[in-house]
Amino acid sequence: MRVAVIGAGPAGLTAARGLDADVFEEHEEVGLPRHCTSLVSSTGAGAVGIPNGLVVRRYRLLTAASLSGRAVYFTLRNPST
Repeated sequence: MRVAVIGAGPAGLTAARGLDADVFEEHEEVGLPRHCTSLVSSTGAGAVGIPNGLVVRRYRLLTAASLSGRAVYFTLRNPST
């Protein structure tokens, strides 16, 4: 079965991997402009073949907030890997 994947970010490319898929991206070049944080773990990045040299920044704390102002905070155990 052929599938369509909308968005060529980490989630879209991971979803399309190994499938008979067409990936659609709104921008001419994948990854530009940098408007998506593309937060993935080093394990997840390695699993989809993202080279370690493409890591722009490592985080120790992640905050996920809703539009209503509620937030959840995640402290990363090992941000250097």
